[in-house]
Amino acid sequence: MTQSLLLFTFGPVQSFIAQARKTQDLYAGSYLLSHLARTAAQAMQASGGQLIFPDVEYASLPNRLLALYETTEQEEQEGIGLAIEKAVRREFEEIGEHILNALSLAKPGEFDSQLKKHLEIYWVFHPLSSDTYLEDYNSLTAYLGAVKRTRIFGQLIEAGPKCTIGGEHNVVFYRKKKSNKRFRTGLKLPDQIPQKFMKDGEGLGAVNFIKRCAEIYFEAQPESDFEKEFPSTARVAFMDTWHRLDQKEPEKKWPWQGIEEQLIFEMIEKNGNIPDIEVDEATREVYERVRSHKVCPYYAIVCFDGDDMGKLYGTSDIKRETSPLDFHKELSRKLQRFAKVAAKEVIVWPKGQVVYAGGEDFLGFLNLKHLFEVMIELRERFGQIDLAPFTDEKLTFSAGIAIAHFKSPPLYEMLKWARRMEQAAKDIDSGKDAFGLAVIKRSGEVNSSVYKWRADNQWLPQIYNELVGHLQRRDFSPFFIRYLSLSLSRLISDDGYFEGDEQIVKAEIKRLVGRASLLTEKKKENKRAFGDGGDATTITIEEMVNKVEMLYKNSQSQGISNFLDALNIVAFLERVMEP
Repeated sequence: MTQSLLLFTFGPVQSFIAQARKTQDLYAGSYLLSHLARTAAQAMQASGGQLIFPDVEYASLPNRLLALYETTEQEEQEGIGLAIEKAVRREFEEIGEHILNALSLAKPGEFDSQLKKHLEIYWVFHPLSSDTYLEDYNSLTAYLGAVKRTRIFGQLIEAGPKCTIGGEHNVVFYRKKKSNKRFRTGLKLPDQIPQKFMKDGEGLGAVNFIKRCAEIYFEAQPESDFEKEFPSTARVAFMDTWHRLDQKEPEKKWPWQGIEEQLIFEMIEKNGNIPDIEVDEATREVYERVRSHKVCPYYAIVCFDGDDMGKLYGTSDIKRETSPLDFHKELSRKLQRFAKVAAKEVIVWPKGQVVYAGGEDFLGFLNLKHLFEVMIELRERFGQIDLAPFTDEKLTFSAGIAIAHFKSPPLYEMLKWARRMEQAAKDIDSGKDAFGLAVIKRSGEVNSSVYKWRADNQWLPQIYNELVGHLQRRDFSPFFIRYLSLSLSRLISDDGYFEGDEQIVKAEIKRLVGRASLLTEKKKENKRAFGDGGDATTITIEEMVNKVEMLYKNSQSQGISNFLDALNIVAFLERVMEP
């Protein structure tokens, strides 16, 4: 026995990414973690390790790495593990050094200590037998879990104003408003430092400061593809409008790169009257072009995670003629290939923007016009990952989607909602393969529902999409949703128990959908437009009833409120989305 496996991981991940005021912070956090994972992978290879996963040929890398070494000597293993850990920590600190030097900033007293204490790094070696790879891998993951649970905390003694993004560390740099006496520690940022790195009234700890300024480091790296101008939530909401403008007037070069969509939305809200703000000619031109249209100010944030991936990596249920080690390599490679496809082929302008795609783990922003089609395409392509040479298992994932106005709630709250809905999807049953969708309205009201991706050979997100479309085309009045909610809500007891039965619900759906039909009026209009032999009506009342019943039937395990919230989400999307 001369070989061993090394499992290496680091964090924090969720909090590091989620501490964000703007989309650029979110993207920078994800990019930094992927960069540190690449640093770890390179250090593994430099120390003689054969990487099993991830595949460094792909752009986004997860924070979990596995390598094979030709040694079982404990002293040598310890040296290797410490060297990789040191390489990652050193790279993190050198990013901070580079940014300070590039901005000609003095180093605050707590800068180094905050960076050194931030990363949580864990690694474990385990001997590898020639014929027990899978058992050794499972033991390795169990040992790593035990190490992570035995966490050693360094004492954190920081008294003073806290970082306005993270709230954990003291402020090391701040930009003061004239009337603001909040910051008493840290260094005041010189006026010549661009506002994009820190706005008035902000104070940042070392970690969030280097996230905010990450582009300074990565633009000096020849092979970096770091995006300096990650789309804001307002731009994501406006993407499809830009696309339609470009299609309608392809000869015109709309200057969208230099326009703040947030200002256009504010002008629409206030009928063009924006006091105390000078509006440039290009922005005014775009506003005049879209002011008479229904421009949607809402966007979606989407996250998903593969179902039972840890169990799949540890499974012994693979074909006899195959190797578990080769299975791990192939599974990781195909997951990363899917991530590349998601970022480069599925979520492209004007559908949205990917924040992070590491394989089975994904985070991104979507324009509402393309929400449901992208959801379905992502799930469909994930399920098409071919592992047939190794196993008959089909991959699934559970997703969380949160929809909100670009102004509110704050981005970190939106991330919480997306993760909350992802967890709700994972809790639907042991088979998972579900999605959770929440709408956070500006009033503070929240509608949320959870469904399986497919039922009766139909995509449930497509049912959502079709219902929204029928309401937008005025096939049916959206008021039936309100009346159905009122009718069925009366049958919910004080303790939340629904006292009706399936027949009552179906009867109410049929009655109210029938009353809401506008197809007779549309048929008359179509007859006038198309003549006696023409009719543009493509749906019947019965078909509409079936679609609504599909949401009800597949919501019974979640309760009547899940169904009613789903319909309220449909009604909301009909109101805010462009037809």
